[in-house]
Amino acid sequence: MLTQPSQAAAQPHQSISLNPSFIPFSTFCNLLSRT
Repeated sequence: MLTQPSQAAAQPHQSISLNPSFIPFSTFCNLLSRT
């Protein structure tokens, strides 16, 4: 189960390219990364 979300996070750029609505999700990930 942990592998699925890991893969999705591994390719956030592709998801954003295909789904513009994923942009906010990327920002959220960035905030966690900066923390």
